[in-house]
Amino acid sequence: MTSIELNQFILGNTGFLFLVLILNFAFLFLVYISSSVKSPLIKDLIHIPSRDSEKKTILLGGLGMAFSNIIVMHNIYSSDIVNTSDKFSALGYILGVFILTIQGYLDDKFELSIKAKLSSQVFAILTYGLFLYFAFPIESLLLYSLLSLVWGLGAINGSHIIDTVKTMSVKTSTIILLYYSLISYHFNLYHLSYISALIWIPILCYWIFSKFKKNILLGEIGPNVLAVSYLFLSTQLYLNLTSSVSHMNALCIVLIPLSIPMGEVFFNIAKKLFSRSYKDTQNEDIFKHFLSKEKSSLSTRYATQISLMYFAILSCSYFIITFTTDEGKYIISFLTCLLLLCISYLLQAKRCLNISNNKSHFGNIPEKESAQSLIKSSLVENFDVDSKNE
Repeated sequence: MTSIELNQFILGNTGFLFLVLILNFAFLFLVYISSSVKSPLIKDLIHIPSRDSEKKTILLGGLGMAFSNIIVMHNIYSSDIVNTSDKFSALGYILGVFILTIQGYLDDKFELSIKAKLSSQVFAILTYGLFLYFAFPIESLLLYSLLSLVWGLGAINGSHIIDTVKTMSVKTSTIILLYYSLISYHFNLYHLSYISALIWIPILCYWIFSKFKKNILLGEIGPNVLAVSYLFLSTQLYLNLTSSVSHMNALCIVLIPLSIPMGEVFFNIAKKLFSRSYKDTQNEDIFKHFLSKEKSSLSTRYATQISLMYFAILSCSYFIITFTTDEGKYIISFLTCLLLLCISYLLQAKRCLNISNNKSHFGNIPEKESAQSLIKSSLVENFDVDSKNE
């Protein structure tokens, strides 16, 4: 598809873009007012407060993102701007998002077990992978299906880890989608740049809405949808790149952005395995970022620093791909990305250690525990002041 054809398609679908914006803001507003809805049935379905009693927040902020992306994919892949094999991949995306939206809603509502969540994630990725049969050549189908399963699980759980820190999910997803858009534009895959922008619209709407109403979270649905979107864009990018570069080079290009959420999973697993090196981390949830328990101002500042590191890493890989002429530049860009990510995780580990040491120096008294509980009640009861000695 040429840029002229895409521009004509966008101009002819301007009303659809406004529909996507209105749909996202409408869902966010509906979730926001869910606590004051008079209908008990609707209130029970939509109003899901956070299980964290210390934060008066409500979930399902990612519900609009799920419905919006499904409608976007249906609109684009029912048109003539993509070929038949891409349409099968889009159908797999729609089903995968639908499955993970249901799983995310049930998890927000009832708090599913880890086994149940992982099982639903595997089922959704396999459902998506089933439709790759119509898009991939037989000789590379099995390999890419296994890669989709491994990296898909990493992308989903890594996105959940990132989402546990306030504002970090918005920043990181914006950086990743920007990479997809720019790399697609570089290889003249204009429709993928357009799709990346449409997937980013719900993130923009959520960011704007959260500026005014800070008590809405993406919940479990948001990270699920973002991760499947990353996987879908990687698949489409790979399929379209194999006509101009080798399969290995195309694979290196698409794995670069997926390495960020995957790296978060490995970092958390490593932190859990070596938890003895960190104080107050033995009982940490493996699917939570080390900044998730910090104060909002502190976590936001550190999240911005980490996001800037991710931006620098993807920018470095992008510039190697676009501005160098070496034949092995794609592999070099991927290895550079991995090396820089390892350095960033070492810096994060140092930050985690400093935070843990500060807690041990100044004490780690639970907020719910009153000051009186620091002294045994029996000592207080038996303590008697001798007035004669005063």
